[in-house]
Amino acid sequence: KDSNPGKALADYERAHAVDQKDWRNWHHLASYYGEQGMHEKALKLAEEASKRFPDEDLIKILLARTYLNNGHYQACYSVLENATILPFEGQRDVHDLYVQCQICLAMEAMKKGRYDEAIKRLEGSKEFPVRLGTGKPQDPDYRVQDYLMTFTYEKMGAHTKAEDAQKRIAAYSARNSRGGIE
Repeated sequence: KDSNPGKALADYERAHAVDQKDWRNWHHLASYYGEQGMHEKALKLAEEASKRFPDEDLIKILLARTYLNNGHYQACYSVLENATILPFEGQRDVHDLYVQCQICLAMEAMKKGRYDEAIKRLEGSKEFPVRLGTGKPQDPDYRVQDYLMTFTYEKMGAHTKAEDAQKRIAAYSARNSRGGIE
Protein backbone atom coordinates (compact mmCIF):
# COMPACT_ATOMS: atom_id res chain seq x y z
CA LYS A 1 0.00 0.00 0.00
CA ASP A 2 2.77 2.45 0.87
CA SER A 3 5.28 1.75 -1.88
CA ASN A 4 2.84 1.21 -4.76
CA PRO A 5 -0.71 2.46 -4.08
CA GLY A 6 -1.78 1.83 -7.66
CA LYS A 7 -0.80 -1.84 -7.43
CA ALA A 8 -2.53 -2.14 -4.06
CA LEU A 9 -5.71 -0.66 -5.52
CA ALA A 10 -5.57 -3.08 -8.45
CA ASP A 11 -5.12 -5.99 -6.02
CA TYR A 12 -8.08 -4.92 -3.86
CA GLU A 13 -10.26 -4.42 -6.92
CA ARG A 14 -9.22 -7.80 -8.33
CA ALA A 15 -9.97 -9.59 -5.03
CA HIS A 16 -13.37 -7.91 -4.92
CA ALA A 17 -14.12 -8.91 -8.52
CA VAL A 18 -13.03 -12.53 -7.97
CA ASP A 19 -15.03 -13.16 -4.78
CA GLN A 20 -17.96 -10.85 -4.09
CA LYS A 21 -19.44 -13.34 -1.63
CA ASP A 22 -16.77 -12.55 0.98
CA TRP A 23 -17.62 -9.40 2.95
CA ARG A 24 -13.93 -8.88 3.70
CA ASN A 25 -13.20 -8.06 0.05
CA TRP A 26 -15.91 -5.40 0.10
CA HIS A 27 -14.58 -4.05 3.40
CA HIS A 28 -10.94 -3.89 2.29
CA LEU A 29 -11.70 -2.23 -1.04
CA ALA A 30 -14.06 0.39 0.43
CA SER A 31 -11.63 1.09 3.27
CA TYR A 32 -8.82 1.57 0.80
CA TYR A 33 -10.94 3.91 -1.30
CA GLY A 34 -11.56 5.92 1.86
CA GLU A 35 -7.86 5.97 2.78
CA GLN A 36 -7.08 7.30 -0.70
CA GLY A 37 -9.68 10.07 -0.45
CA MET A 38 -12.09 8.43 -2.88
CA HIS A 39 -14.97 8.92 -0.46
CA GLU A 40 -17.82 8.74 -2.98
CA LYS A 41 -16.56 5.40 -4.34
CA ALA A 42 -16.12 4.14 -0.76
CA LEU A 43 -19.67 5.16 0.11
CA LYS A 44 -21.19 3.49 -2.92
CA LEU A 45 -19.35 0.25 -2.13
CA ALA A 46 -20.16 0.43 1.60
CA GLU A 47 -23.87 0.96 0.91
CA GLU A 48 -23.96 -2.07 -1.38
CA ALA A 49 -21.97 -4.15 1.13
CA SER A 50 -24.40 -3.23 3.91
CA LYS A 51 -27.27 -4.58 1.80
CA ARG A 52 -25.42 -7.82 1.07
CA PHE A 53 -23.97 -8.34 4.56
CA PRO A 54 -26.36 -6.59 7.00
CA ASP A 55 -25.18 -8.57 10.04
CA GLU A 56 -21.43 -7.93 9.73
CA ASP A 57 -20.26 -5.51 12.40
CA LEU A 58 -17.27 -4.27 10.41
CA ILE A 59 -19.53 -3.47 7.46
CA LYS A 60 -21.81 -1.43 9.75
CA ILE A 61 -18.78 0.48 11.02
CA LEU A 62 -17.51 0.95 7.47
CA LEU A 63 -20.88 2.32 6.35
CA ALA A 64 -21.06 4.75 9.27
CA ARG A 65 -17.49 5.92 8.64
CA THR A 66 -18.09 6.47 4.92
CA TYR A 67 -21.26 8.43 5.68
CA LEU A 68 -19.25 10.60 8.07
CA ASN A 69 -16.46 11.11 5.52
CA ASN A 70 -19.03 12.18 2.93
CA GLY A 71 -20.73 14.68 5.25
CA HIS A 72 -23.88 12.58 5.70
CA TYR A 73 -23.92 12.98 9.47
CA GLN A 74 -27.56 12.05 10.08
CA ALA A 75 -27.14 8.86 8.03
CA CYS A 76 -24.01 8.04 10.04
CA TYR A 77 -25.92 8.59 13.26
CA SER A 78 -28.79 6.39 12.05
CA VAL A 79 -26.42 3.52 11.31
CA LEU A 80 -24.79 3.79 14.73
CA GLU A 81 -28.13 4.31 16.51
CA ASN A 82 -29.47 1.06 15.05
CA ALA A 83 -26.28 -0.99 15.30
CA THR A 84 -25.22 -3.42 17.97
CA ILE A 85 -21.47 -3.92 17.70
CA LEU A 86 -19.94 -6.75 19.66
CA PRO A 87 -16.88 -5.65 21.62
CA PHE A 88 -13.47 -6.82 20.59
CA GLU A 89 -10.02 -6.33 22.08
CA GLY A 90 -8.60 -2.83 21.76
CA GLN A 91 -11.69 -1.47 20.07
CA ARG A 92 -12.22 2.24 20.48
CA ASP A 93 -12.87 3.46 16.97
CA VAL A 94 -16.63 2.86 17.06
CA HIS A 95 -17.08 5.17 20.02
CA ASP A 96 -14.77 7.75 18.44
CA LEU A 97 -16.90 7.56 15.30
CA TYR A 98 -20.03 8.06 17.41
CA VAL A 99 -18.51 11.11 19.10
CA GLN A 100 -17.35 12.63 15.79
CA CYS A 101 -20.79 12.11 14.28
CA GLN A 102 -22.56 13.76 17.22
CA ILE A 103 -20.14 16.70 17.23
CA CYS A 104 -20.64 17.21 13.48
CA LEU A 105 -24.41 17.18 13.96
CA ALA A 106 -24.02 19.68 16.82
CA MET A 107 -21.92 21.98 14.67
CA GLU A 108 -24.49 21.81 11.86
CA ALA A 109 -27.17 22.80 14.37
CA MET A 110 -25.00 25.63 15.71
CA LYS A 111 -24.51 27.04 12.19
CA LYS A 112 -28.29 27.13 11.79
CA GLY A 113 -28.78 28.80 15.19
CA ARG A 114 -30.43 25.73 16.70
CA TYR A 115 -28.49 25.87 19.93
CA ASP A 116 -30.80 23.64 21.98
CA GLU A 117 -30.31 20.87 19.43
CA ALA A 118 -26.55 21.47 19.47
CA ILE A 119 -26.44 21.08 23.27
CA LYS A 120 -28.49 17.88 23.01
CA ARG A 121 -26.01 16.47 20.47
CA LEU A 122 -22.99 17.51 22.52
CA GLU A 123 -24.46 15.89 25.64
CA GLY A 124 -25.22 12.79 23.55
CA SER A 125 -21.61 12.64 22.41
CA LYS A 126 -20.60 12.13 26.03
CA GLU A 127 -22.52 8.87 26.25
CA PHE A 128 -20.97 5.42 25.92
CA PRO A 129 -23.80 3.27 24.51
CA VAL A 130 -23.31 -0.34 25.53
CA ARG A 131 -24.60 -1.47 22.12
CA LEU A 132 -21.51 0.07 20.49
CA GLY A 133 -19.18 -2.31 22.27
CA THR A 134 -17.00 0.14 24.17
CA GLY A 135 -17.13 0.70 27.91
CA LYS A 136 -16.78 4.09 29.55
CA PRO A 137 -13.24 4.87 30.71
CA GLN A 138 -12.59 6.03 34.25
CA ASP A 139 -11.99 9.69 33.37
CA PRO A 140 -13.17 10.42 29.82
CA ASP A 141 -11.95 13.57 28.07
CA TYR A 142 -14.91 15.80 27.17
CA ARG A 143 -12.96 19.01 26.65
CA VAL A 144 -13.92 19.36 22.98
CA GLN A 145 -17.59 18.96 23.82
CA ASP A 146 -17.32 21.31 26.79
CA TYR A 147 -15.53 23.93 24.68
CA LEU A 148 -18.32 23.78 22.08
CA MET A 149 -20.88 23.91 24.90
CA THR A 150 -19.21 27.02 26.26
CA PHE A 151 -19.56 28.69 22.88
CA THR A 152 -23.16 27.49 22.45
CA TYR A 153 -24.27 28.52 25.93
CA GLU A 154 -22.73 31.96 25.36
CA LYS A 155 -24.77 32.29 22.16
CA MET A 156 -27.87 31.30 24.14
CA GLY A 157 -27.13 33.82 26.86
CA ALA A 158 -26.73 31.05 29.45
CA HIS A 159 -23.55 32.46 30.97
CA THR A 160 -23.64 30.33 34.14
CA LYS A 161 -23.80 27.13 32.09
CA ALA A 162 -20.97 28.41 29.89
CA GLU A 163 -18.86 29.01 33.00
CA ASP A 164 -19.68 25.52 34.27
CA ALA A 165 -18.44 24.04 30.99
CA GLN A 166 -15.23 26.08 31.26
CA LYS A 167 -14.75 24.80 34.81
CA ARG A 168 -15.10 21.20 33.60
CA ILE A 169 -12.38 21.84 31.01
CA ALA A 170 -10.06 23.32 33.63
CA ALA A 171 -10.76 20.52 36.13
CA TYR A 172 -10.00 17.79 33.58
CA SER A 173 -6.83 19.58 32.47
CA ALA A 174 -5.68 19.92 36.09
CA ARG A 175 -6.35 16.23 36.83
CA ASN A 176 -4.45 15.13 33.76
CA SER A 177 -1.57 17.60 33.75
CA ARG A 178 1.85 16.17 33.06
CA GLY A 179 3.64 19.08 34.61
CA GLY A 180 5.59 21.87 33.02
CA ILE A 181 8.44 21.67 30.58
CA GLU A 182 11.83 21.82 32.25
